Amino acid sequence: MAAKKLQEILRVVPDNSKISLDVQDSRLNVKVNKSRFTLQTLPAQDFPQLTEQLQNSTIIKVEQKQLKKLLGAVQYAMHNRTFAIT
Repeated sequence: MAAKKLQEILRVVPDNSKISLDVQDSRLNVKVNKSRFTLQTLPAQDFPQLTEQLQNSTIIKVEQKQLKKLLGAVQYAMHNRTFAIT
């Protein structure tokens, strides 16, 4: 659900805005211009490891347009349903 929310935030952000993503504990802190958002995340061990080059990096810069494109490419996998256990 946080991925979908992040995509919604990025959709309304003006082009060329400075976006900062910072992970602390199990939360993603998103800073866009003067706005701040906190999104819940899933444990890192639930996902594949990054390449060694990215693991050693503290800052990754991605153009806003490219980030929107990347999120759009995986949108089908974003959780968007609620399930009831009976």
